Amino acid sequence: VYLGGDLAHIYLQEIIGPQWGLADRPLEIAVNYYAERKRRRSSLVALRWLQEQQSMAKTVAFLSNEARLLDGLEARHYAELAWVTCLNSRREAVALLSPNRWAASLDDMVAHFATIQTVMSSRYHCLLLAAWSGCRTYGLGRSSKIESLCGDIDIEFTSERALSNDALDRGMERAKRVPLSLLNSKADRSREAVRRALAQVGAGHGLQHVP
Repeated sequence: VYLGGDLAHIYLQEIIGPQWGLADRPLEIAVNYYAERKRRRSSLVALRWLQEQQSMAKTVAFLSNEARLLDGLEARHYAELAWVTCLNSRREAVALLSPNRWAASLDDMVAHFATIQTVMSSRYHCLLLAAWSGCRTYGLGRSSKIESLCGDIDIEFTSERALSNDALDRGMERAKRVPLSLLNSKADRSREAVRRALAQVGAGHGLQHVP
């Protein structure tokens, strides 16, 4: 987990850091909620809350880490729930925003984060992407891993395991942008941590020098 986070900081500093916070942001709110153990009620709460925001003329989207409609993945999970909320509420469906898996580069694949003002998410790398993209960011805590990340980049989070409207309202009030100076310091620390890890691996294999 920590090595993955370190590598993400390094990569995001290189592709996003130089243009941080400069893009126009037409999308006001994006929520990403997913857990390995499907929490149908929490996902429905998120979708219904987004519908309510949309009815108040706000631009919103349900944010997915995955674009493919395969069983067990976020986009499929959203598709299964979206029709329920539309049927019950008779409101317009909330748009699904997901990575372009046909993008020419990883940079292009994550470029949509720069169009979002506020991201609330229960996913580790989604929160990192949002922070590095200059979004107002808030954590939907589903595990100690998420809560640890929020503490590390100094953003607030809800520790409620069952999502609620109150938690999402609170997130909109308390979401904030992470200072680029803090993110850069995390990336610099991550580079040093990766160098140490490579040196240990190299020493274990009898290598004299690890770049």
